[in-house]
Amino acid sequence: MKKYFISFVEEFWMPSTNFMGAGKIREDIGDFITGRVEVFDNFGNSEYNVMELRFFTKDKSFYDFRERWDYEDITKEELNKLKKIIKKKYNNVL
Repeated sequence: MKKYFISFVEEFWMPSTNFMGAGKIREDIGDFITGRVEVFDNFGNSEYNVMELRFFTKDKSFYDFRERWDYEDITKEELNKLKKIIKKKYNNVL
């Protein structure tokens, strides 16, 4: 069964950058939790075989969500579930 390794990376520099090509720099978003989930393909031929899922939220439940998934080896089905949760709940692009 194929497995993926999940690692959450918060990006504290995000409030002063052009997030996701939005077109302008936002200085007023400092209370957002921002970053990426790195998804490593454990069966890839390269250590650089990585997919990224972006998150951008004010929802403090994110910390419990991260604790549940961070540093886990997951299946394709679990990865699909993770993607859906992030897209629906933790990707609040301004």
